[in-house]
Amino acid sequence: MGAANFDIELQLLIDAIFLKYHYDFREYALASLKRRLRAAMARLGCRTLSQLQDRVLHEPATFPILLDFLTVPVSEMFRDPAYFRSLRSAVVPVLRTYPFARIWVITASPSRLDGTVDTGRASATSWVVARWLAGEISAGRRVAG
Repeated sequence: MGAANFDIELQLLIDAIFLKYHYDFREYALASLKRRLRAAMARLGCRTLSQLQDRVLHEPATFPILLDFLTVPVSEMFRDPAYFRSLRSAVVPVLRTYPFARIWVITASPSRLDGTVDTGRASATSWVVARWLAGEISAGRRVAG
């Protein structure tokens, strides 16, 4: 499949997911999204994203499988519970004394060590970390990112 067709089909698929299931991957990191979708296509036996979209829209059991490819378990992001517990108890109270706080999270995957930094709008990872630190998300819950 040509790169141009893949990009068109990717837009159509993420729009379809948003419209049908209300999961918003429209501002998800494009390189990560493409990598995860290719893995899902291989696992689900789809040659194109259009085939995957057809299954997502018409076979209810397909979306949860795809969602596992597109989301990150929160517990994987917090492998050192003692560190984050102390961060929550010692650092967050100080941060709450300021009108706002910016949280940058350097991320790296085992396959590529290309640490990315949030440079303007909150990344999905930063949003998850901020909500987890605030106690709004518990370990084990899956979120987009």
